[in-house]
Amino acid sequence: MRVRTVVAAVLVTVGSVVVIGEPASATGQTVTVARACDSPSVGRADLTLAGDIENPVFDYLGPEPRAVTGMLTIPTAGLSGAVGVEGTVTVRLVAQTALGTSYPTRTLDLRPTQITPGQDAVIPVFGYATAAVPGRVWGSTTVDVDSVQFTLTGKRADWSDITPVSTTCVRGDQPTARWYSVTTMDMRPDYVPAPNPFSADATADSVTAHWGLTTATGYQVLLDDRVVATTGSNDTTATITGLTPETDYYVRVRPIDQLGRLVRSTAPIKVRTLPRTTTFPYTLTGTARVKGATVPLTGSLRTVLEAFSGKHTSDLTLDPTDVSARGTSAHLEFVPESPTTGTLSATVFTANARVAVVVKSVTVRGHRVLMPEGCRTAPVDLPLRSAAGFDPRLGGEVTAAFTVPPLTGCGPLTTTANALLTGGGNTVTLRLVG
Repeated sequence: MRVRTVVAAVLVTVGSVVVIGEPASATGQTVTVARACDSPSVGRADLTLAGDIENPVFDYLGPEPRAVTGMLTIPTAGLSGAVGVEGTVTVRLVAQTALGTSYPTRTLDLRPTQITPGQDAVIPVFGYATAAVPGRVWGSTTVDVDSVQFTLTGKRADWSDITPVSTTCVRGDQPTARWYSVTTMDMRPDYVPAPNPFSADATADSVTAHWGLTTATGYQVLLDDRVVATTGSNDTTATITGLTPETDYYVRVRPIDQLGRLVRSTAPIKVRTLPRTTTFPYTLTGTARVKGATVPLTGSLRTVLEAFSGKHTSDLTLDPTDVSARGTSAHLEFVPESPTTGTLSATVFTANARVAVVVKSVTVRGHRVLMPEGCRTAPVDLPLRSAAGFDPRLGGEVTAAFTVPPLTGCGPLTTTANALLTGGGNTVTLRLVG
């Protein structure tokens, strides 16, 4: 199943009544804290967090990860001229029950944010966290926010990296700030389990979720906690397209149950879409068979691959080499006539190269003769192609058959040079190493 953009949820209809299994109850809870930081770069931090906290928590199932959003506000003076930042924030909590106090932590993302000099940086927070309840302790738990720790990385206007900022911000004499209360219950509810196994992968503009079947009547696919697709009971995959390259997304799957039972969602998986283009530099070695003679080849290929289309533009460099046969040899250079283009499709790599062969010298019976500057062929077409299974990160073997056009501009030795090189039925095998 493919979904072009983020769309509204579609519910399963039974008769004239819309019914859907629900996750455990949730209560929206918000907390705001102001903390003094121990970094000379960032002296203070204001943090707001909001989450639909699961309540109650069934001890038999354990707490389920729920989305948490918010904002971190910090001064920009100490960010080394950054134009954009991202990072993580870790919140130290105080969880109190009738049996004691614990200090769990929860780590969330600080989403990529542009910085305006002279203004506070307001950085969106997003991630998933479970309710901070101790195991095997039933009853009420109150959860407060204590200290905040965050780490930021970023870029300046010239794309140089800023010095990473990592700091802990403490409450000092201030009291902890209440975030939420939750009750843990010793019950075994009737429920639909989370799909298992569950995985997700990404291209530059899409995320695909894969899951195992359950007893559900359908499935909802959530991207950053928004329902973006609804599938049938027998579907085990969905692809969401139209996404932004080089961006983090959280994906999870929630069962739909027409009996209205409790449903458990998969744990969220964080995936990052690929860049619009990726550059792969290769060294190359190989041989060409030209009119029965073996010609050693070395060089390089720099490939810029478009993630969306699989098309690439490459720079092919072949080092000078020699060809010999029947007591005569020629020293050759190769001049690219146009950019090398091709595709990577279904793990098959193609590269259509065009190079002119330039003869720099010819040696006959030990006597070397320099050739005129214009001694060369018309462009030679090399339709290079790999077998299936080409991995652009590692490289692989590519081959081609080709014809060498006649040489021109070689003076008295034109016939001799053509006897060595020109004609069809030639082959080349190159090994690209990433």
